[in-house]
Amino acid sequence: MEKQMIISGQQLRKSFRRGPETITPFADLQISIPERSFTALMGPSGSGKTTLLHCLCGIDRPDQGQLRVCGEDIMALPRRRLPAWRAKHIGCVFQQHHLLPVLTAVENVEVPLLLQAMNRRERRRRAHAALDIVGLADRAEHLPRQLSGGQEQRVAIARALVAEAPLIIGDEPTGDLDSDTGAHILALLRDLVDQWGRSVLMVTHDEGAARSADQCYHLVQGQLQERVLS
Repeated sequence: MEKQMIISGQQLRKSFRRGPETITPFADLQISIPERSFTALMGPSGSGKTTLLHCLCGIDRPDQGQLRVCGEDIMALPRRRLPAWRAKHIGCVFQQHHLLPVLTAVENVEVPLLLQAMNRRERRRRAHAALDIVGLADRAEHLPRQLSGGQEQRVAIARALVAEAPLIIGDEPTGDLDSDTGAHILALLRDLVDQWGRSVLMVTHDEGAARSADQCYHLVQGQLQERVLS
């Protein structure tokens, strides 16, 4: 049976002004990411990877083209609806974690649920369940400064999971971690696909990390090229 696409884009173009210069990170770009897959996205610094991620998340829009993410026509969705749509459908994991230092782990995980109509008891139940998935049930009441870097990243992954979003997008999620901790995070992302049926799209500069994925694409001169890693 043919796989459904969680991301499907055709003829995508994005440009912006930088002083007197027009920068075009990508033009006529095609992208297809199957559901329940682990995809790596590579490319040199400045190639437009972050711009593409922002478009996929609805933080920004392509100037032209067709783009569907999690079944939604992103180009047609009113901007006022994008934050709530993103909170429900996309979990974001960043290299720097972006945890709020005054909140405990479980309170940080709850943050995306504040955009949903949900009582405090249900928010807390889901947050504890997400922490259990990433192996941090015993750290729920710890502040970020009481956690290791790897534990902070696992809290960030739990936060991305808590709204039960079908798509997890990671921007260099292992970039600041040592090799052993990075390997643990990659194994966790792999489990999200294999055991929990999520789709993962990960930007990385690390070929070793990219080998954990089902497929790898390289953004070069505004085009995605499939890359086979030995």
